[in-house]
Amino acid sequence: MLGTGHAMTTKCFNTCFVYENESGKILIDTGGGQQLVGQLRAAGVDAHEINDVFISHRHTDHILGLPWLVRMRMKNSPRTPLTVYAHEELCHEAKQLICILFPEHELGDHVLFRAVRNEDTHTICNRKFQFYDTKSIRCKQFGFVMTLDHGGTFVFNGDVPFHKSNRSMMQNAAYLMHEAFALTAQMKHNPGGHSSVSQAGQYAAELGADNLIIVHCGDQDLSNRRELYTQEASAHFKGTIYAPDDLDIIELNT
Repeated sequence: MLGTGHAMTTKCFNTCFVYENESGKILIDTGGGQQLVGQLRAAGVDAHEINDVFISHRHTDHILGLPWLVRMRMKNSPRTPLTVYAHEELCHEAKQLICILFPEHELGDHVLFRAVRNEDTHTICNRKFQFYDTKSIRCKQFGFVMTLDHGGTFVFNGDVPFHKSNRSMMQNAAYLMHEAFALTAQMKHNPGGHSSVSQAGQYAAELGADNLIIVHCGDQDLSNRRELYTQEASAHFKGTIYAPDDLDIIELNT
C-alpha cells in the first residue's frame, strides 16, 4: 500500500498501491503528485519494474502521480513501454496532463494508453482483469475484478460506494477493497458520495466477501485508525478486516 488516505489527508498519502506477483507489477492509481516518488522508494519498488498502471478516474489524488512515474521511467530509456489502462476520456486527459507538465519528454512508444470499456477484460501480470463502471455520481470512474489462481477474485471499487447494478460483478470476492472516508461519528455530512467505515462493513457483508480491505480513509487519529476502523466495520462484517497504513504489505491468498 503506497497510500491509504483520501484527497485531503496530510498525514498519509493518497490511496494507491502496487500489486505484484511473479509475472510483474501493476500500479493501481498514482496518488496526488510528486510524493509518489518517495513512496515507491520507501517501498523498495523500482519505477522501471512497473510496466502497467490502472487509473480509476480523473480526480487529482488519483492521477497527478502519473507524470512523475513517467519521468522516473524516462531517466533511463525503458526497455518495456508503460501501459496505462483507463476509460477512454481519461486516457486522453492523462496523455494531455503528461505533455503539459513535461513538454520536454517525447513520449513516443514509451507510454501506451489502452482505453477500457465496461466489462472489458485484459490479461495483466498473468491475471485476468475485468473492468467495470462503478456508477460514480461525481465523475466517470472504473473499478476492476482480478481473478486469482484459486478461482477467487480481488475487487477494487475505486473510491465510491458499492452500486447495486454491480452486485453480480462484485459478489463473493475473496478480497473486497472498498473506500471508507471516515468513522460514522466523523461523517457530519456525505462528502460527495463516500461511505463511512460502518457502511463499508455492511457492503462487504451484503456482497459475501471473505476479506475486506478498507482504503481511502481519513487521518484524524492515524495512530489508532487501524483499531478504530476495524472495530466499527466488524459490527457488520465478520470476515477478516484489513485497515492498512501506508507501506503495509497485504499478502493475498492467491
